[in-house]
Amino acid sequence: GIRDRDVTGVQTCALPISPHPGPQSAFLSSMAYEALYGGQAGGGKSDALLYGALRQVHHPRYRALILRRTFPELRELMDRALTTFGQTRGRWTEQSKRWTWPSGATVEFGYCATFADALQYQGQEFTFIGFDELGQIPEERVWTYLMSRCRQSAPDLVLQMRASANPGGPGHAWDGDHWRPEHLLSSDLLFLFIGVF
Repeated sequence: GIRDRDVTGVQTCALPISPHPGPQSAFLSSMAYEALYGGQAGGGKSDALLYGALRQVHHPRYRALILRRTFPELRELMDRALTTFGQTRGRWTEQSKRWTWPSGATVEFGYCATFADALQYQGQEFTFIGFDELGQIPEERVWTYLMSRCRQSAPDLVLQMRASANPGGPGHAWDGDHWRPEHLLSSDLLFLFIGVF
């Protein structure tokens, strides 16, 4: 597919759909290791996670994982991916819930509600991990364990932990602590929001 270069010079795959100007574009162009896109429903947060997962599919060693709390909640996201990813050269495999590109890159979908669920990814390596509705996860250790799965398999891949969240939910307290303003001074963290969070 067509390639473009972001502001840091890292080669990325062009997106099939243009992101909205503002927070969605900022979220997608950020080179921070961790980024949370928070705010009320309808701001394009889930789509931003999908678009973000496409950025490095030209690389043969790229592996992405997109998560929701439960499999039924994941269905809507997978349906959106059929529309978005279907505009690329990716191929969907229903049984494994995985998209594969001619380069060999993959984006897979999974669920993770508890720390025990997070352990199913033990020993695996992903370049990009996106968690839709992270605020629904009550324990921060789920997120921190998943961070240990975000590992570099090639020096020219950019590691990214991405999440979306709505206000409230069982994980709101730890989310708020993790993304405190004093932590955001690091270039490794980015917090964007729409409306009240």
